[in-house]
Amino acid sequence: MFRAVQLAVLPLVACAALPASGVVIEVVPPTGEQSQDRARIGAALERSESGDTIRFAAESYEVGPVIGAVTPDLTLLGHPDGTTLRVGEIDVSAGCD
Repeated sequence: MFRAVQLAVLPLVACAALPASGVVIEVVPPTGEQSQDRARIGAALERSESGDTIRFAAESYEVGPVIGAVTPDLTLLGHPDGTTLRVGEIDVSAGCD
């Protein structure tokens, strides 16, 4: 059973070692444009298989509505300098930029 959780900001933690199994899928640096960032993350999720790692570049990706992933044993790895996935609708007038 999977539950969708919607968060305003999801910081990713960088780890020193990657899992021994699976492949590493790199997500190119974010553009700040929701449609492009979302498409890049979606493509990485579609290519992923059990045991894979999706590694993100530094900075903030504008994701928009929550993206579901049902791949078991999938690792999301942030950049050592910091990676943030902004999910849900972003309201700039509320101070979320």
